[in-house]
Parts: sequence; C-alpha cells; structure tokens
Amino acid sequence: MRSAAGPRAMRIAIVTDSHLSKRAPQCVRNWQAVADAVTHLGVDLTVHLGDITTDGQSHPEEIGFAADLLRRWPTPLRCVPGNHDVGDGSGEAPLDRGLLAAYTNAFGVDRWAVRAGRWELIGLNAQLLASDTPEEAAQWRWLEAGRACRWRRSWPAGASCPAAAPPAGPTQRGRAQPCPRPLRRRCGEPATDRRPAA
Repeated sequence: MRSAAGPRAMRIAIVTDSHLSKRAPQCVRNWQAVADAVTHLGVDLTVHLGDITTDGQSHPEEIGFAADLLRRWPTPLRCVPGNHDVGDGSGEAPLDRGLLAAYTNAFGVDRWAVRAGRWELIGLNAQLLASDTPEEAAQWRWLEAGRACRWRRSWPAGASCPAAAPPAGPTQRGRAQPCPRPLRRRCGEPATDRRPAA
C-alpha cells in the first residue's frame, strides 16, 4: 500500500498471522523472510494485524518470545492483537484481560493512530468488540474523542460515512452505502436504514 506523504510516497507493509512461537520454527523462519523483504523494499512502516503468537492465550510465554522478535523488526512497527494473542469478545476464545495486559506490556497499546501526510491510519483492537468490557468502552471513547469523527467532518457534504465500503456487485459498483447501524452515531450518519438512490 502506498499513500501520499509529502514529497515521496510512504511504503506500508501489512503483515498478519505470524504465529510466532518456539514451538513453530517454520513460522519464525517465515517472519525472518518477511523482515528481509521489508528491508529490501524500503518499507517505512509495518502494521501487524494480529495473531502475533501461535497460541498466546494458552501459552502466555509466547507473548515474550514474540515481543523479542518484534523488537528486532527493521522498520517502525504498530500492532493490534488477534484472538490467538488475547482471546476475543465473540466467545470463540473468551477475552482474557490478564493476557490483554501482558499484550500491552509486550507490544504497546492495543489501539493507535499514525499520521502519514494526508492519511491517518487507525489501529483498533477488534478482539474487544462485543466483549462488553471496560476496555471496549474505553476504545469507543477514544474513537469518539476525535479520531473517527474527524473522518466524518472532513468527508464531503452529503457523502456516506467512509467506514462503509461500496458493494462489490457488478450492478452496484461504486454506489455509496450508509454506515453499518452500530457505527452511525459515531460517524454522524442518520439512524435510518434508507440507502442512497442509485
């Protein structure tokens, strides 16, 4: 992904599901191969989208092992946790608040924003969604305090919330869609289910 960031483009690498563990040497080799590629490509920032560990929820020692490898990463690095790291709010693997604390101690905050020229990258802890925990409430307050709503204020008048992606269907390509219901209040959209005219 490249974004305009002043006089030159910013290169951002997206990685996910590294599944780092002493028990998974093949994943550690893959991690090193990706680090070499990121260095060769001249990447400015790497974003890890979660599942940093193989199973940090059941093997908490994997958090420290993975953190040591991430400290040696060749670029600035931002991470968000995956369900393998801290559990989740959906019930598949219950969110473990102790592991969430261990995650933030090892990898830093579980939500962040990085400004790059005209772009602002926002990382959220998706594992908190639907967890009904104080941490989920704090994450929503953080967004409402200016991050996500700033998107709405800078969006053209009458345009749909930028959190909604246009559908991929061939007859509706490019048609604006309203925000999903839970995000409407946060993005300033009306709370109706009406879709824009074609």
